[in-house]
Amino acid sequence: MLSTTVVLPEPDFPIIMSLNLWGVTKDFDLLLLLWAGLEYSIREFHKPTIEKLEELQTDRKNQMNALTTKIEDLINTSATVSTPLALEDIEEARKKKALYVETDTDLDADF
Repeated sequence: MLSTTVVLPEPDFPIIMSLNLWGVTKDFDLLLLLWAGLEYSIREFHKPTIEKLEELQTDRKNQMNALTTKIEDLINTSATVSTPLALEDIEEARKKKALYVETDTDLDADF
């Protein structure tokens, strides 16, 4: 007769497990051996998927590092290449454009 008995107490308490196999009581070591075999077979089954996910994660990290480097390079070089316009220059450009639109009467005659 094949029977298995597993008792799992609350965490941080001693674990008492017994495996009764063909009337012979096995100790905790046999159960650990069976558990290790199960873990190994599951790990081997999922190994290709895990490797692919790790490869994708590495690729994404490399892409993010490349983007971060490009952004840092742009920040470091853009400070010396271009400077923002002064507020007076922006206001002056708006006045010129508004004056040009207000005095343009050639289009009004056609419509």
